[in-house]
Amino acid sequence: MIRMTFGVLPSVEDFYSQFKKVCESGRFSFRNDLYVGNDSLSTSELWDLVQTMVADYEETSSEEIGNWCSCVLQVLGFEWI
Repeated sequence: MIRMTFGVLPSVEDFYSQFKKVCESGRFSFRNDLYVGNDSLSTSELWDLVQTMVADYEETSSEEIGNWCSCVLQVLGFEWI
């Protein structure tokens, strides 16, 4: 697990590297997700979405959005502390 300060994104290179390790199919799947619904995203699609959600978190300080970002990143091996 790669530990990071809460709200800080990994580098794009680290994100892509972890994505490849965790998502062997090349897709990150969501099911019944509050923001995404049912979808499978590529590396670049997920990166763009996570960047957008982190920006929303920074703007609103929404605990729900922050938790969503944290959960997605944790699946990829990043831990916000």
